[in-house]
Amino acid sequence: MKGKKLAGICLFILSVVPLAWGSARVAEAVSVRAEHEEQYAYDAFEYSEMYASILGGGYEQKIPVKDMAEALERVQTNIVTAERQGNLPSPKTVLPTDLTYYEEPNAESAVLMEIPKGTEVLYFLNTETCMVKYGYGVCSFPGYEAGWRCVRPFLRAEEAASQDPAELAGELPYGYIRLEELEAVSREYYTEEPQWSSESSLSMEERIFEELRATDKEFYQKGICNSPDLLYPVWDMWDTVLACVFALLFLSGCVLLVLAGKSAASEKAQK
Repeated sequence: MKGKKLAGICLFILSVVPLAWGSARVAEAVSVRAEHEEQYAYDAFEYSEMYASILGGGYEQKIPVKDMAEALERVQTNIVTAERQGNLPSPKTVLPTDLTYYEEPNAESAVLMEIPKGTEVLYFLNTETCMVKYGYGVCSFPGYEAGWRCVRPFLRAEEAASQDPAELAGELPYGYIRLEELEAVSREYYTEEPQWSSESSLSMEERIFEELRATDKEFYQKGICNSPDLLYPVWDMWDTVLACVFALLFLSGCVLLVLAGKSAASEKAQK
């Protein structure tokens, strides 16, 4: 009886850890989201007539993102001469999950391409500068529904061994992929290459958020699109895990205390 009671109390105490940790994460996310909402006031956004003309109507007229993706790529590409830098991380990474690209922003639509988990891909097309390429890899374009991105698929590293990666990537078709899959790839890359972000004041999750929404922010500033993915998420997978751990510990503690109570009552009744 005493053993069950002690174990129950211990589980109650342990349940405070994931509860406090999850609460702190959510509180921080709420604060970051408030900053984003202030910076990107949705009611203040106005479409640019110039960019709407360039894009044949653009986001304002709900043109399918894939149909204007190449134009978006040209709009966003800066004409600069990138020089080789020293001490760069690897331009490659190994996929931590399966990637599925669709013909439409819908998981029920036809599959355009699948890249299995464990495949080595080029995270950056330019292996000498590790500069991002608009419309490739994780540098995707926002859609009309939160969580769906339009982008060219990652290039397998073995395919680029003997040919120009930029030319090969340019031949790949645009498709739609879930944002969470790109976040998983980015998280894996920065876990393996921590020095890439060692000088940043942002946490890994904040850096991933910023990187995967770089085009969204520029589109907002240029009056091209008011992306539904701009708002910082208040709840994510890890918060769900912490909530489940808390519930498990808390309920287990309750069960043990109830059993201890019943045992105590039974012993008194026998006496």
